[in-house]
Amino acid sequence: MSKYHIEAIFMQFPWLKDFITSHVKEKLHNALVQRFIPEFLELEAGYWSEQHGSGYIQVFLFSAAGNHIANAHKKKPWFANFRLYNNRSKLESTLRSLGSKLEEVCYVVKVNDGILTFYKPPKNSSIAEVLRDKDEVHKREHDKAVREIQTQLSDK
Repeated sequence: MSKYHIEAIFMQFPWLKDFITSHVKEKLHNALVQRFIPEFLELEAGYWSEQHGSGYIQVFLFSAAGNHIANAHKKKPWFANFRLYNNRSKLESTLRSLGSKLEEVCYVVKVNDGILTFYKPPKNSSIAEVLRDKDEVHKREHDKAVREIQTQLSDK
């Protein structure tokens, strides 16, 4: 992977090239394209500073037409360079906070350590559907646990 991959993504999605600032573009050295999978809901975005280092993961949400919907990261606070700090949030939280706009989310773009990762929607599905599927699994597990507890309580 190389700068050519970055150029290829910007050629395929010109709206992304316009959106990403020149300050960020000059630091990019690699680009990846992946299908969005449920594990990506756990992706943490934002800034952190620890004794052993710091980092800043930017995550942007776009519609199929390339309209910017939201950021999953908060801006780096000015004082973060002077003390230990954690301002990360999970992508799932941001998606849930979108309400009806969730249905519009088609692409997720992550920028971290000079790498741009472009997440496409799952094949024959959507990012909103991934979130609904997760909710269904949790509901089934919850209902099963409730039935097991009720059975155990009624057996005594």
